[in-house]
Amino acid sequence: MPRKDTRRNTDWNGSKVRTARKFWATQLPLGCYQCGRPVLPERAWVVEHIMPRALGGGDGVENQWVSHRTCSNKSGSKVRAAKNSKEIRTQAVDSQRSEGLQPW
Repeated sequence: MPRKDTRRNTDWNGSKVRTARKFWATQLPLGCYQCGRPVLPERAWVVEHIMPRALGGGDGVENQWVSHRTCSNKSGSKVRAAKNSKEIRTQAVDSQRSEGLQPW
């Protein structure tokens, strides 16, 4: 029986991250994915996956949003958070996006 590959998929790095950051930098300020407060371009911020990659989420812009770096670090397991509040977060992001990514 083949052994299951349990290595972490690490292809969210390098040019994908730089490209995502360039795109989202043009959209700031936006509400933080974690806390809702404004993410300002001059402060530390990260690009988050709405649906974690571990649960099948992709790397496309439709599955990304921004967070303060401190909020992202405090959020703990993204997989656990996604299982517990996926619908609420998706609705909040969809609401913000339907408004055309208006600045905060």
